[in-house]
Amino acid sequence: MLIVRDYNTIVHTISDKEKLLFKEHLDLLDRTIEPGIKRFNWGAAADAFVYTCRRECQEVFKKVKKF
Repeated sequence: MLIVRDYNTIVHTISDKEKLLFKEHLDLLDRTIEPGIKRFNWGAAADAFVYTCRRECQEVFKKVKKF
């Protein structure tokens, strides 16, 4: 749920035109999160996956805020 909230914060913060500017960053973020949606085994590695995804979301959000 935290990953979804972080991702939605980014998407709702920027306009459609700005999404085009940040397309590479958003695509990279999508690729990072995708395994958790499609095929991730939510076992022992779940904490590391959530940490990685949230860190990536925070990095993209910092770039958006800086813009």
